[in-house]
Amino acid sequence: MGTASTARCRDCNHDFEVAEGPGMFCHVLHCDQCYAVRFVGFEEIEAVHLALEDTGGDPYEAPTRAHEGGGTEVERRYDALVEEAAGACACGGCFRFAAQVRCPSCRRTEIAIVGECLLFD
Repeated sequence: MGTASTARCRDCNHDFEVAEGPGMFCHVLHCDQCYAVRFVGFEEIEAVHLALEDTGGDPYEAPTRAHEGGGTEVERRYDALVEEAAGACACGGCFRFAAQVRCPSCRRTEIAIVGECLLFD
Protein backbone atom coordinates (compact mmCIF):
# COMPACT_ATOMS: atom_id res chain seq x y z
CA MET A 1 0.00 0.00 0.00
CA GLY A 2 1.32 3.41 -0.93
CA THR A 3 1.24 6.52 1.21
CA ALA A 4 0.69 10.21 0.52
CA SER A 5 1.67 12.65 3.27
CA THR A 6 2.64 16.23 3.91
CA ALA A 7 6.37 16.69 4.34
CA ARG A 8 8.50 19.62 5.47
CA CYS A 9 12.01 20.29 4.24
CA ARG A 10 14.39 20.56 7.17
CA ASP A 11 16.61 22.91 5.20
CA CYS A 12 14.16 25.50 3.79
CA ASN A 13 10.96 24.72 5.76
CA HIS A 14 8.93 24.29 2.56
CA ASP A 15 5.82 22.09 3.00
CA PHE A 16 4.86 19.77 0.14
CA GLU A 17 3.04 16.55 -0.65
CA VAL A 18 5.05 13.36 -0.91
CA ALA A 19 4.00 9.97 -2.26
CA GLU A 20 5.80 6.73 -1.49
CA GLY A 21 4.92 3.25 -2.59
CA PRO A 22 4.33 0.78 -3.94
CA GLY A 23 0.59 0.80 -4.29
CA MET A 24 -1.42 -2.24 -5.21
CA PHE A 25 -1.68 -1.06 -8.83
CA CYS A 26 1.52 0.91 -9.32
CA HIS A 27 5.09 1.54 -8.25
CA VAL A 28 6.14 4.99 -7.06
CA LEU A 29 9.58 6.03 -8.30
CA HIS A 30 11.34 9.32 -7.58
CA CYS A 31 13.81 11.18 -9.76
CA ASP A 32 17.37 10.89 -8.53
CA GLN A 33 18.09 14.56 -9.45
CA CYS A 34 14.94 16.59 -8.78
CA TYR A 35 11.63 16.35 -6.93
CA ALA A 36 9.61 14.61 -9.70
CA VAL A 37 7.65 11.46 -8.98
CA ARG A 38 6.56 8.83 -11.50
CA PHE A 39 3.70 6.43 -10.91
CA VAL A 40 4.32 3.31 -13.00
CA GLY A 41 1.10 1.34 -13.38
CA PHE A 42 1.40 -2.41 -13.45
CA GLU A 43 -0.43 -2.44 -16.80
CA GLU A 44 2.51 -0.40 -18.17
CA ILE A 45 5.02 -3.06 -17.18
CA GLU A 46 3.25 -6.24 -18.22
CA ALA A 47 6.13 -6.91 -20.62
CA VAL A 48 8.52 -6.85 -17.65
CA HIS A 49 6.59 -9.65 -15.99
CA LEU A 50 6.55 -11.65 -19.21
CA ALA A 51 10.29 -11.14 -19.70
CA LEU A 52 11.02 -12.55 -16.24
CA GLU A 53 8.74 -15.59 -16.39
CA ASP A 54 11.50 -17.81 -17.80
CA THR A 55 14.11 -16.86 -15.20
CA GLY A 56 13.07 -19.38 -12.59
CA GLY A 57 11.57 -16.87 -10.18
CA ASP A 58 8.07 -15.55 -9.74
CA PRO A 59 8.02 -12.11 -11.41
CA TYR A 60 4.91 -11.14 -9.45
CA GLU A 61 6.82 -11.56 -6.20
CA ALA A 62 9.85 -9.64 -7.50
CA PRO A 63 8.77 -6.16 -6.40
CA THR A 64 8.78 -7.07 -2.73
CA ARG A 65 12.44 -6.78 -1.73
CA ALA A 66 14.76 -5.66 -4.51
CA HIS A 67 14.18 -1.91 -4.19
CA GLU A 68 14.81 -2.16 -0.46
CA GLY A 69 18.43 -3.07 -1.17
CA GLY A 70 18.20 -6.85 -1.09
CA GLY A 71 16.56 -9.55 -3.05
CA THR A 72 17.45 -12.13 -5.59
CA GLU A 73 18.87 -11.69 -9.05
CA VAL A 74 15.31 -11.87 -10.43
CA GLU A 75 14.22 -9.10 -8.08
CA ARG A 76 17.16 -6.88 -8.99
CA ARG A 77 16.49 -7.50 -12.69
CA TYR A 78 12.82 -6.64 -12.15
CA ASP A 79 13.74 -3.30 -10.58
CA ALA A 80 16.14 -2.47 -13.41
CA LEU A 81 13.47 -3.23 -16.02
CA VAL A 82 10.83 -1.14 -14.22
CA GLU A 83 13.24 1.78 -13.88
CA GLU A 84 14.00 1.50 -17.59
CA ALA A 85 10.27 1.44 -18.40
CA ALA A 86 9.74 4.57 -16.26
CA GLY A 87 11.90 6.53 -18.70
CA ALA A 88 13.98 9.61 -18.06
CA CYS A 89 12.84 12.62 -16.08
CA ALA A 90 12.45 15.94 -17.89
CA CYS A 91 15.36 17.29 -15.79
CA GLY A 92 17.70 14.64 -17.22
CA GLY A 93 17.66 12.46 -14.10
CA CYS A 94 16.41 8.90 -13.79
CA PHE A 95 13.41 7.54 -11.93
CA ARG A 96 14.68 5.07 -9.33
CA PHE A 97 13.18 2.94 -6.58
CA ALA A 98 16.05 3.95 -4.30
CA ALA A 99 15.98 7.70 -5.05
CA GLN A 100 15.27 9.82 -2.00
CA VAL A 101 12.32 12.19 -1.92
CA ARG A 102 13.52 15.74 -2.62
CA CYS A 103 12.10 19.11 -1.67
CA PRO A 104 10.58 20.81 -4.75
CA SER A 105 11.88 24.17 -3.52
CA CYS A 106 15.55 23.47 -2.77
CA ARG A 107 15.95 19.82 -3.95
CA ARG A 108 17.48 18.74 -0.64
CA THR A 109 16.64 15.32 0.78
CA GLU A 110 16.37 16.17 4.49
CA ILE A 111 12.61 16.01 5.00
CA ALA A 112 10.23 15.16 7.82
CA ILE A 113 6.67 13.86 7.52
CA VAL A 114 4.49 16.45 9.28
CA GLY A 115 0.98 15.84 7.97
CA GLU A 116 -1.58 13.11 7.83
CA CYS A 117 -0.87 9.97 5.91
CA LEU A 118 -3.30 8.86 3.20
CA LEU A 119 -3.09 5.25 2.06
CA PHE A 120 -3.59 4.48 -1.62
CA ASP A 121 -3.68 1.44 -3.86
